[in-house]
Amino acid sequence: MFEPQVKAFSSVVICKLGSNVSLHCQGINAFDNGQSFFYWMFKGESSAQNPRWFTSLDYNRTVIEDPPVVNFSLLIVNVSHVDIGIYTCFVELLHGVSYNASMHLRLANLGKLWNALFK
Repeated sequence: MFEPQVKAFSSVVICKLGSNVSLHCQGINAFDNGQSFFYWMFKGESSAQNPRWFTSLDYNRTVIEDPPVVNFSLLIVNVSHVDIGIYTCFVELLHGVSYNASMHLRLANLGKLWNALFK
């Protein structure tokens, strides 16, 4: 039996102000008889509390993976300065044990980025 894990697809996500950005995590062997809870936290606020955040789960029960995997994401609409920081994705199992991974949302420095791309 595999120990449950949560993995962030990237440790840093770079975006620009006003854009929409998606953060992605993966729960591995993180099912508890179908009663697992997947959610995000940022500065003490859960993904259910912010009207500009949209969560999604992506798993296909017809595909048998060993261990089972579920991808879950957080879409942040119209990124502003208050959205910049560290986000944590969680999987909480029915018996109360939770697993998590974190990623840092950063603003692109478009001046340096432009110079690097078009030197």
